[in-house]
This record gives sequence, structure tokens and C-alpha cells, in this order.
Amino acid sequence: MENNMKYSIDRIEQDKVVLENLKNKEIKIIEIEKFPEYIKEGNIVLERNNQYKILEKEEIQRRQKLRKKLKKIKKK
Repeated sequence: MENNMKYSIDRIEQDKVVLENLKNKEIKIIEIEKFPEYIKEGNIVLERNNQYKILEKEEIQRRQKLRKKLKKIKKK
């Protein structure tokens, strides 16, 4: 069965990447060499068959959604 999970890169620690599952918030730690060289904290990645791909469009959409939420909170 093909695995298609989406994660946010929570942080990068030396040779490990700490991921947060976007659906259930579970934490997963993966070796950094499984990722493209240009990853950064906050990237949204798709895991498919034990490979990771950055989803730039989803990351932009998620950041915009979070900014809107923050803006609403600040108005209160």
C-alpha cells in the first residue's frame, strides 16, 4: 500500500528532521538525508513510499491561513 502522509517540518536537529503529522499531530523523526538539501523549518512535505517531497503551494496556503487566524486574534 502506498503511503501518502503530509507533515510539517517542526525542526531540524543535526542529522535528524522532526516532523509533525498534519492530521493527527504525531511526531516522527527521520534521517536528514531522506530530504532535499534545501529543506527548512515550516516546510510542508509529502511522504510517499518512504521518500519526501516539499509541497511549496500547500506551505504558502497554510502560512496564509495561519496569518488570517493571527490577524483575527489580534483584533480581539
